[in-house]
Amino acid sequence: MKQQTTQKKKIIDIVITCLEAVIVIFAITLSAIVIANPITSSTEVSKGNTKLLPVLSESMNGTDEFYEANPEFAKIGKFQKGDLIIANNPEKAEPLVIGDMITYVGNVAGTQALITHRIVAITTNDDGVATEYIVQGDNRVTNPRTEQVAAGDVLAVYNYSLGGVGGAINWLQNSTNFLLVVVLPLIALFIYNIVAFVLMITKAKAAKQLEENASVNAIDEEKLKQKAVEEYLASQKKVEPIDDGDKVAPAKVTPAKVVSVEVAPVEVAPAKVAPAKVAPAKVAPAKKAPVKKAPAKVAETKKEDNKENK
Repeated sequence: MKQQTTQKKKIIDIVITCLEAVIVIFAITLSAIVIANPITSSTEVSKGNTKLLPVLSESMNGTDEFYEANPEFAKIGKFQKGDLIIANNPEKAEPLVIGDMITYVGNVAGTQALITHRIVAITTNDDGVATEYIVQGDNRVTNPRTEQVAAGDVLAVYNYSLGGVGGAINWLQNSTNFLLVVVLPLIALFIYNIVAFVLMITKAKAAKQLEENASVNAIDEEKLKQKAVEEYLASQKKVEPIDDGDKVAPAKVTPAKVVSVEVAPVEVAPAKVAPAKVAPAKVAPAKKAPVKKAPAKVAETKKEDNKENK
């Protein structure tokens, strides 16, 4: 039973540890994404090699007919509102071609914002170097017109997208939401670990104290046993036997009086020998023999007297 309880406790500890690791990794990942990703109203991208760009509109959500007519566009990629674009630095990308999607700063409802649209045409100089890109959104309803983007204004090049992640990042960019989802769980985890650490220290101290108490009790018990043995030996040394025939003199110490009681039966031995003294009484009839012969002597005396008288 105790072994099963210990095993269950180990499993619970492992589960809690894994849960803590997941929370920490999740919080760190979200924090990194939010920090690396520009605010939705920003016109700048992160300086890292990888850009994280949430999609804020349906300008690139083309119809099925559009992608059927332009299958190469669908192969390169497509995305919709709420997705997260993973983009690279333009310097790291291969020479851009028609169908690639680039990120730049454009006008959205009278406000400058980051836009990611597809290249539909490329303008080059006499050396064949691209100087300008003609871009347009796949959703021709919301983006009926094209835009010109100078080659130097390209901020990022589309690599791939993650469905739905962009909306989550936009939601987390709100300070209140970030506090609830990231900060508070980390604070709670931190407090939990502090409490667990304090409890662990307290239990360790209690276990150590119990061990010390057990050791002291063992030492005290051993001392008591040793003292009892010493007292017993000392009491035995005080007993001095007196040689008086078969009798053993009782000791002065009170416990030794028991010895005299045990030896008491020896004193009865003389009483058992008493019948030997009766033997002479049985021989007494032998002493009466001379008395019986006495008359004979008297007879002889009378005979002698009679002879003399004659």
